[in-house]
Amino acid sequence: MTDAAEYDRGVAAGQVLARLDSHEAHLSAINGSTERVAMELSRLSKGNAELLLSVQRLADAAEADRRTVIATAAALEKDEAQRRGNSERKWTPVQRLIAVLGVVIALLGVVALVLVSVLH
Repeated sequence: MTDAAEYDRGVAAGQVLARLDSHEAHLSAINGSTERVAMELSRLSKGNAELLLSVQRLADAAEADRRTVIATAAALEKDEAQRRGNSERKWTPVQRLIAVLGVVIALLGVVALVLVSVLH
């Protein structure tokens, strides 16, 4: 081989190696980018799981609050009905005495009225 041919072969080999080095650098940059993307996706996935748990906790708390409100309303309604029933059904001894005295006075008034009309 001649010197010119060997020189041309050396130049071509150098160019190939240079291109390979440039491709290797480019692939390393791509691999680094994909690793960063994978790390970000992992971080977002963890954040998403935490967010889903928080939403689930809020839903559970709302359901518990709803049950508490319903139970409290039912208890208050039952209490009010019982209070109304107790106040309407039972007479205290003072109320009974006043009612008996009112009936006795009314009867005495009717008897007096009848006696006055019969005697005149």
